[in-house]
Amino acid sequence: MGFKEAVEKSPVVWLLGTLVTGFAAGVGAYQGVLEISCSTTILRDRLGQLQQEARDGKKALQDVDDLERRITQLTDQLAERRPEGDRDELAYTHWRYWDTGGNPSWMGLFFLADGGLIAYGPGGLEPRYQHTNVWERDEGRVVFRLNNNFAVYRGEIFDRSTLSGSGSNRFGRSWQWTATKMPGR
Repeated sequence: MGFKEAVEKSPVVWLLGTLVTGFAAGVGAYQGVLEISCSTTILRDRLGQLQQEARDGKKALQDVDDLERRITQLTDQLAERRPEGDRDELAYTHWRYWDTGGNPSWMGLFFLADGGLIAYGPGGLEPRYQHTNVWERDEGRVVFRLNNNFAVYRGEIFDRSTLSGSGSNRFGRSWQWTATKMPGR
């Protein structure tokens, strides 16, 4: 009896061959479904990491929302203390800045009466640079400088609730930006 005849007559070999063929077909079908549906598989550990990153991101957004609420409250409190003769409507205001030049980023800006500027982003406040942030006005135009003149923003005030202009940094990058006034005074 030859090898072919032994394989054909042995039910164990036939059954194992059928199982291997079925398994290979199943793997191929699974890969085809993944490719058609533009899906992929991930390991359980990676899934856990992604879920934790999502929870951390949600927590960071909640922290920023809380920070913005506190700054809005501070804006209102400081605006109530504004000196009678102070005509600069930009002082003691809170704005949301958007980079509209291809780099989708945002930050919050709080203009202080003494020319100081508090800036924060999705990660919250960066205290080590706050003392180097400044702003100044020249009629309808505003210029603010962040991180010890690393970035300079020049713009105009439109309709008391919109700032818009261009920015540049020490690396030579330039962009367009818009800021809208946050609720409060």
